[in-house]
Amino acid sequence: MHAMVKLIGDVSGRTTVGWTQGDIFGLRGSEMARPLMRFESARIGRYTRRADGAWVYNYRGVIAYKALDSDRFIDSLVNPYTNESVAVKHYATSIGSYAYTRVGVEPSAAFKGERGEEMGKPFRLPWTIVGDDVWVTTDERVRYRRPSDGEYRVDNAINRYAGKLSELQDPALTSAACTSSWQTELNWFSWLGMGAQPGMIMQGGAGRKFAGVAQLPAALVEFVEHKFPGTLTAGLDRP
Repeated sequence: MHAMVKLIGDVSGRTTVGWTQGDIFGLRGSEMARPLMRFESARIGRYTRRADGAWVYNYRGVIAYKALDSDRFIDSLVNPYTNESVAVKHYATSIGSYAYTRVGVEPSAAFKGERGEEMGKPFRLPWTIVGDDVWVTTDERVRYRRPSDGEYRVDNAINRYAGKLSELQDPALTSAACTSSWQTELNWFSWLGMGAQPGMIMQGGAGRKFAGVAQLPAALVEFVEHKFPGTLTAGLDRP
C-alpha cells in the first residue's frame, strides 16, 4: 500500500494531480470501432493514513471532451451512428473517496452499487519489475445506477502505472515520478442519444502525475475554470 500511494500520490499527505488525455470510440457488435471524440482529464487528490493503517484517498476531477482533429474543446458533436447533433456534457465530480486497506479497496460510504473486487482478501497488487522500471495494474469494475436517468451503468476500467524502483525504495522521497495509462469499456453516454441500441463506449488514454495544478496544460485549466469554477483550483477543502 505504501508503494502504491507513493507512486500515484504522496505519502506525506500533499495533494498531487493526475492528468490524462486520450480517445473515445463507439463499439457495436462485430463492427470496427468508430472514433467519436477525444478527451482530456485531470484529478486532484490527497492520501491520508488512518489509524488502522489504511490509506484514504480524497479526490475531485473533471473530464473534458475535444474534437477528433484538434485540441478544441467541443459543446456539440455529430453522432456518427445517428447522424444527429447532440449537446456534449463535460463531466466534473464533487469530492469522492476510497481507501486501500489490508483486505482490499474500501469504497466510499456514498457509493451505491457493486464492485468487481470483493473485500476480505489480503491486499496484493501485480507488480512487474525489470531492472529499475516498475509497473503495477489495478482494475475498477463497478456497476451502479446513473443519477441522471436511473439506468444501470457498468464501467470496466484497467489502470496501469509506471515508475522507478529506486525512487519507490528511497526513504528520502515521499512521492515517486509516475506515468500512467488506462482503458475502459462502459455504457453509451446518455447524452449521445443512443437509447437502447446495443453497443458501448471504448475509451483509453495515457498521462502522468504532476505535483500541482500549475503544471497542467493551461488550456485545460482555463476551460475547466470557465465550465466548473474551482474544481481544480479550490483544493480539496470545499465540497
